[in-house]
Amino acid sequence: MNKLKRALALLLCAAMLLGALSACGGEDPGTEESANPTGLVWSSSFSSLPGLGDDVNYITGAVYSGGSIYMSLQTHDPETFVSQNLFKKYDVASGEFSDLTGYVQAAVPEGADDGYNSMNGICAGPDGGLWVLESVGYTIYNLPEGFSGTEEEKWDYAEYGDNYYLRLLSPDGSEKLSIDLSPLAESQDFFYPQNMASDAEGNVYIIDQNNGFWVYGADGTQLYAAAPSPDGSGTLAGFSYVNNMIALGDGRVALMGYDDASSGNVLKPFDLAAKAFGESIEMPGNAHDLYPGDENYLFYYPNASNMYGFKADTGESVELFSLINCDIDESAIRVFASEGDGYICLTSSSGSGPNSDYSLELATVKQVEASSLPQKTTLKLASLYMGSDLRADILKFNRSSDKYRIEVTDYSEFNTDEDYSAGLTKLSTEIIAGHVPDILAVSGLPIEQYVARGLLEDLYPYLDADGEISRDDLFANVLSAMEIDGGLYQLTSSFTVRTLVGKASVVGSQPGWTVREMMDIYASQPQGTQLLSNTSAPLVLNEMLMMSMDSFVDWSNASCSFNSQDFIDLLEFANQFPAEYVYDENAPSEPTMIQSGQQMLYSMYMYDFTDIQFAEAVFGEDICVKGYPVPQGVGNVASISADGLAISASCADKDGAWSFVRQVLTEDYADNHWLTGFSINRAAYQKALEEAMTPRYYTDPETGEQVEQSMGGMGYDDFMVDFYATTQDEADMIMDIIESVSGVMSYDESIMTIVSEEAAALFSGQKTAQQVADIIQNRASTYVAEQS
Repeated sequence: MNKLKRALALLLCAAMLLGALSACGGEDPGTEESANPTGLVWSSSFSSLPGLGDDVNYITGAVYSGGSIYMSLQTHDPETFVSQNLFKKYDVASGEFSDLTGYVQAAVPEGADDGYNSMNGICAGPDGGLWVLESVGYTIYNLPEGFSGTEEEKWDYAEYGDNYYLRLLSPDGSEKLSIDLSPLAESQDFFYPQNMASDAEGNVYIIDQNNGFWVYGADGTQLYAAAPSPDGSGTLAGFSYVNNMIALGDGRVALMGYDDASSGNVLKPFDLAAKAFGESIEMPGNAHDLYPGDENYLFYYPNASNMYGFKADTGESVELFSLINCDIDESAIRVFASEGDGYICLTSSSGSGPNSDYSLELATVKQVEASSLPQKTTLKLASLYMGSDLRADILKFNRSSDKYRIEVTDYSEFNTDEDYSAGLTKLSTEIIAGHVPDILAVSGLPIEQYVARGLLEDLYPYLDADGEISRDDLFANVLSAMEIDGGLYQLTSSFTVRTLVGKASVVGSQPGWTVREMMDIYASQPQGTQLLSNTSAPLVLNEMLMMSMDSFVDWSNASCSFNSQDFIDLLEFANQFPAEYVYDENAPSEPTMIQSGQQMLYSMYMYDFTDIQFAEAVFGEDICVKGYPVPQGVGNVASISADGLAISASCADKDGAWSFVRQVLTEDYADNHWLTGFSINRAAYQKALEEAMTPRYYTDPETGEQVEQSMGGMGYDDFMVDFYATTQDEADMIMDIIESVSGVMSYDESIMTIVSEEAAALFSGQKTAQQVADIIQNRASTYVAEQS
């Protein structure tokens, strides 16, 4: 090898089941034909929430109490730009909404010229009532007598204020009492109550951003107060920062924070009778988003796409069911609670892309007979990390496909604080045992090794036979850069480009160079010139090697060439720099170093059309996008996005797997996702480029002329650049860079460790570059042979 390698939007107007039930279970990875399934499996059904109108765009708070969900919602009219707050009760059994007829928003203070009300929190109160935390923002114009200015000039005399109220409401929403929390803010420049919860007796607990902590009884009496630290430096329950507050299943309220002694998160329940925090409860390291407990579990929490319950008596977590395999987006959950013989989840989501619509729905999760579910072919997907885009894609696919269903195992659930690679180890063990997933999310996986072992399917034949997408529709050179031994074994929706940039007057005007050529140009610079920022021998070696790893490792042939002259040159070049980087807080910024000629190159991470503008501004003269040094060609290296996907060679239904994997290549995918970098689809890229090239104007108030408006900017230490519409010259330069990409950034931790360990002897003067190269060659060859 001579190349470098490497929601569903729901209408809220109908109260009905969406009709599709989803099985949440699954065994070992591998395709299953669900012809005659038997036994109980977890399944979810979904209800849209009626009667709210299509203009609901946000849920500000929600709580489950007494068989109903109380929720505060915000509407927005896109034509009038008017927002409104709604406070509704949703009866889970009947599936109907009702207004809290007695509810009236907290009033704007007398004398205020305008104001707005928002609900910042809801929790259960005594006797079926509710505690609510409301804020009222208002403006008072202190206009001078006889003021005759414009509406805009009124703002010069504006005084802004915020009042917070803790209110206890009856079941119909009418007010039983109201507590003005303004006195709590008197010692602080800024007061923001950030969380609330209630105990079994109906007392309510509040914390603020500076670790203030208060407890109020049902009669409005303040039962406890821990004053906040005005500068935020104080502690509460021993926590410098409280991460969460939760109602526990035993009726108490607890704070969650980081405990230095146990090096992890703990819960500290509050004993109201003793006016003190009790013994710490050590929590699972992966428990972050907590939901209130009940008689079965102290609290609930999601992790790695599964839902868990925490047992108070044993301190153990019990896996309940897979959220993603029940078509539930864990990041969208607003309410989770047990209900009858199952669970309910209220989810709220704005989708995963620029054209997504807001959705609000209720999922009911129960165990059902597997034979009662729609029969689909099951495809098993394995991931070391379930990103939000991939999760959304799986959920959408499963709820739209009548033929296939993807079941997920997120192996990050097996990682521990002691071993962050335990998930990868488990996946590798299962693969060796023959339990190979149908689809793999490739982020973090040793793809080259898998290809060398024949575990992955070449996707070129499926792309060429697709009928709707062809190589011509994509950046074919980026696909080529992703090839391994001529085959395409992973797909991605987007990519970024890593490269080196220098002044054309220094590095020349033609892209591309070898290590020796870079060494010669660098040697010609004035003494003391830095190559890059934060330069040291190990850093230079690591960066150059990551961008050219496949020049030295051939997984298909299980061979290495670390004893080649190119790698020896790289070692010798890196050895010119200090063995350690020493931070100097008084050193000039990188832009200053570049403009003064004290730094030769800038490492550019190009993910947007404006990055070229920044590089040109940093250098202040003509630049050359030189690329990383490689034996031949231009070392512009692509880094593929985290949504990369592969299909296993053992997948029993490769056409079904392709129907899911192919989506990342489509123009529609780019339209409906926030991509990191440039779309691999040329039409989607062109659409984004046209938008970037469209200038925006404003009218100069003095001259009346149209002036191009900045589209944003970027600061770097003491250097700031305003970005404007991409010019044709810049667009041509970006396209040249993309089309010159011939490799993919590659990182193999084991090889990098070998290189780092052995190169240390060179950097300390104990061995020559040739000696170190021979040792690295020996160790790396053994490793590659073992892994191939």
